[in-house]
Formats: sequence, structure tokens, C-alpha cells
Amino acid sequence: MKESDPMFINNISASRSDIIDQCLWKYKLRYIERLPGFGAKNEDALNFGSFIHKIFEIGYKEKDMKSLLKIAEQERPTYKVPFHENDRMKSCLENFILWNQKMGETMSTEQMVSVPLDEKK
Repeated sequence: MKESDPMFINNISASRSDIIDQCLWKYKLRYIERLPGFGAKNEDALNFGSFIHKIFEIGYKEKDMKSLLKIAEQERPTYKVPFHENDRMKSCLENFILWNQKMGETMSTEQMVSVPLDEKK
């Protein structure tokens, strides 16, 4: 495969890798063709989890709810998170603040890792 090939993949998440292991055709329909009905059955939960994760990733140094809520409002348009999730979001943010206060100094946040794929195997 080469970069111009429609199935070329230069980076991949664990969930996408799992779908490739299941079926390349399913991967193509879901991620390349983006056909309706091939999304995750728990898409709302996945979007919410990604949304919360992004808030934590950006706000890992924040110590108060107001700062985390500001980040949440900035990030909300990027994610398909229904507004009825506000109570659950606030609960997650409160728990994060409590948990984060007990942590020592953050040495590193998530970093991108690149693994070359050997096509010869």
C-alpha cells in the first residue's frame, strides 16, 4: 500500500485496530465511507468519554471547577455530547479535582507514539 491508496493508514487508535482485526470491509464502511449504521452502538458514551478525556488532557494543571468548566465549554462544539450530560460531566470534573489534588508533580502528559509498520511480513 502507498499513501495515495484509500486504505492507507499512517496512524491508528486501539479501537480502529480492533475493527481491522475483525474485518477490513467493516473498517472501510465505518471510517472511510462513513456509512450510517456502522457507528459504534455506544457512540454517545464514547463521545462523552472522549470529551471528558480532552478536558482532563488540557486542564490537568487546573485546581478549580470554574477553570475546568471553561475548558469544557470551549471543547463542547468539537464533541457530540448532549446537554443533558451536564450533571455527569460536573461529577467527573469534581472527582478529577479531588483525585488530582492527591497527585504529585505531573512529569508528562500523553504523547504521540509512532510505530512503523513493516509491510514485508
